[in-house]
Amino acid sequence: MSHSHRPQHNSHHLITVARGQAEHNRAIKRFDGKFGGRQIETKLQQPPQHHTNGRAIWSVQLTNVAADVTKEQIQEHLEGVAPDKIVMGRPTSDEVDEKPEQFVQELLRQSGRKLRSFELEKTASGSRTKAFAQFERASDVRAVLAPHGLEVPEIGSKLYIDQIAAVRVPVAGELYAIFKGNVQKLQADNKDGVRISSHHRPSSKIVDLRIYGPKLEAVARVKAQLAHVLVGTVVLNDGGTALWHEFFSTDDGVSALRSVSRPGEVFLYSDIRNLQLVFFGTPSLLEETRRAVVHILTSHVSYYWLSLEGELFPRALAGGFRRVIRHFGKKSARLDILRSPPSMIFRGSPQQFEIAKLLILEPPAVVPTGQHMESSTECPCCFLEIADPIELRCGHSSCRGCFEALCRDTAASENPITCFEDLSTCGQMVSLDEIKKNLDNSTFEAVLESSFEQYIRSRPDQIQYCPTPDCPSIYKVSEAPDVFTCGNCLISICRKCRALSHDDLTCEEAQPPSRAEEHVSDEDKKKLGISNCPRCKALIQKTYGCNHITCTCGIHICWFCLATFASDRECYDHMFQTHEEQEQEEEEV
Repeated sequence: MSHSHRPQHNSHHLITVARGQAEHNRAIKRFDGKFGGRQIETKLQQPPQHHTNGRAIWSVQLTNVAADVTKEQIQEHLEGVAPDKIVMGRPTSDEVDEKPEQFVQELLRQSGRKLRSFELEKTASGSRTKAFAQFERASDVRAVLAPHGLEVPEIGSKLYIDQIAAVRVPVAGELYAIFKGNVQKLQADNKDGVRISSHHRPSSKIVDLRIYGPKLEAVARVKAQLAHVLVGTVVLNDGGTALWHEFFSTDDGVSALRSVSRPGEVFLYSDIRNLQLVFFGTPSLLEETRRAVVHILTSHVSYYWLSLEGELFPRALAGGFRRVIRHFGKKSARLDILRSPPSMIFRGSPQQFEIAKLLILEPPAVVPTGQHMESSTECPCCFLEIADPIELRCGHSSCRGCFEALCRDTAASENPITCFEDLSTCGQMVSLDEIKKNLDNSTFEAVLESSFEQYIRSRPDQIQYCPTPDCPSIYKVSEAPDVFTCGNCLISICRKCRALSHDDLTCEEAQPPSRAEEHVSDEDKKKLGISNCPRCKALIQKTYGCNHITCTCGIHICWFCLATFASDRECYDHMFQTHEEQEQEEEEV
């Protein structure tokens, strides 16, 4: 990583006022701050001690003024101070219209050097611009250091280039507002030449914090200190475990949490991946916030899950779910067909939930041969009249909201996104172009991200996440002990054994004498209902429900014999054929 500094095109302008020192002091105050995006420097020029006409000529010199600033703009900025004369100086370069950053980019790309990224960042005064350039090869970085300090006529200044280590940390704007003072203190306390700059992304609530300095170790140390500053506190219930309810994964739940947050003081994050709420803010406000969250759970309408096992799922599809949403409304329930077994998620009171279960259990209506229960204007997902319709290439239509929900749910699995219609009549896969066409940008990006995460989790022998908590970087697993250096958190990892880089040691020599899970005997694992996933080796536990387990890596597992399958249907077929007697014994117990 390297960066270059270059001055902007500047001008020196002279403002002459003949009304005494007080007027000139007023003129200086007008430029006490930024003007035209620049931090202006002012200098008061006193009149000569011996002036012949008896009239004192006081002048103010302005430095670091943008070259394209006009005399009229200076006059307007003076706000009532009427100068006798404004003398416009010449810019430091005659080539004001040229784009110096484009020239620098081309200079860095010479001789076939591969430039991975090039980002501009202005200094606080606005008088200089830093350009952060990242290259594909270390040899390219060494090659571009040659013109350091040379005068470059094309940009009207000298070009300064240094090799640095840099890392960018994206932070939610609400979070940065809380910890801004801590970040500034971290910068002030640093003695290793490491700097922290912030940049607000246009049209986004994300703030990018860039940490950079001459030494990789120092940058990594400040990065770790920043991670400690930005750490939150998991909100706990009265029993000391994470306070969580599925309600907080819904739009209503997120909105309720937002009402508890206070700008600059408290920010509550709904961590759906780890099923927990994370508190950021002043520690003294934690207990008050926790009580507010508990109040939300007791005062809001509850969510209920009905497992559609056995005959319940066909009954729900044959009209039961249609009866529920017609009785309570479209937003009262939804089907989660990707769960194993499928489930109905219901929003309402306990009494309403009991009614909903009865509506599901009602026997399906008998439809005379040749007749259809509903017209083609009915959405095949929610069974109501289609609202805000979208039409797929196969000719079938559905509500736009239902299609969005289908894409979100399916992306979290390895199943393809298919048409809502009955698989026996359609089931055609939806193309990526169709998905992009019918989703807004944010939803489309969320679907892609969810699909990407599922792809990574389902291929642990090919791709792995960086082991640093919450680090989004990934790397390819290799049979050779090559080193992967994370561009986000800067740690080095062995691609073969997936441990921290171990230099001259072999993977076997670098392994610790024992791992945490090896302290648990097979007998203890059996008592605790714990095993290792046959695919990714992660610890898995059956807490309740049937003996079909789905690991986070995406594989389906038979809990009886730990056989693995690509789909839940294959797993269920295996259990029915092989372990039917064992299941009956469990049910009797």
